[in-house]
Amino acid sequence: MEIILGTAQFGMDYGVANLAGKIEKAAALEILAIAAENKIKRIDTAIGYGNAETIIGELGEGRFEIGSKLAVGEDVRDKERYIFDSSENSLKRLNVDRLSY
Repeated sequence: MEIILGTAQFGMDYGVANLAGKIEKAAALEILAIAAENKIKRIDTAIGYGNAETIIGELGEGRFEIGSKLAVGEDVRDKERYIFDSSENSLKRLNVDRLSY
């Protein structure tokens, strides 16, 4: 079984039981350290998770494989260009050369 750490709460108020809201950057760093200590190898993020990608990029998380998602709306005319540009922007925010998945 593989565990992948989700990062929605790094960048936005998220979760049915979340009473505290978006976490501070220091808490995100602590969560990632605990994840690494427990041999979690992947983190999941998304463009739609507020500034989660930026937080991950600022923390310089080279110890994890990173996956990110995006939604392409029906109103997007040039879907290929949108996907390319969105992916390039994610790479910049995450401060990585490539996404792992």
